[in-house]
Amino acid sequence: MLALREQPRRRLCVATGTIFLLTVLAGHSLAQAPAKSTLPGGDNRPTRQPSRLGPTDTSFLMRAAECGLYEVAAGKLAASRGHLEQVRAFGVMLVADHSAISTRLTALARDHGVTVPGEIPAKQKVILERLLKLSGTEFDRQFIQTVGIDNHQEAIALFQKAAASVQSEAVRAFAQESLPTLQAHLAAAEQLARMTAKVAETP
Repeated sequence: MLALREQPRRRLCVATGTIFLLTVLAGHSLAQAPAKSTLPGGDNRPTRQPSRLGPTDTSFLMRAAECGLYEVAAGKLAASRGHLEQVRAFGVMLVADHSAISTRLTALARDHGVTVPGEIPAKQKVILERLLKLSGTEFDRQFIQTVGIDNHQEAIALFQKAAASVQSEAVRAFAQESLPTLQAHLAAAEQLARMTAKVAETP
């Protein structure tokens, strides 16, 4: 008899819990829904409609995202394994600057309905694995050349081309505004290359 009396109570608890869960989920969905406009005439369209980008713009964002992931990972490696203090400091700068650029890029891509890569390309992974096996002045030399100079030259060419050829004004502005940072990184890497060459020549 006791078990029979408890069955309706259990069903009531389950039903109450289900209603509570549905209420929470409904509230979450409402919180995530895009804000509605309050234009006259009952126009309830979302205030922001992501626009689709052309293939040139999309390709640039995808490649720039991969470049940023690689630079951040390489910067972290240099910050921990660099032999010269200047190389470690350069690595810290790469992490900070490219993280900031990547944050802006991700937001820009999201606003335009583009999902950017979240993984470093296989080619760059091989470079990082090779750098991971090095140490001392050899690490500094290889890092400065491959990441500091070679990759930044490629990145600058990529961003310059985008600044001249993409269709979206927002994407073009992002490319133009990012170029001075990339150019500053290249100049710093070239200075580090000269410094490490002098260190190598010192008896």
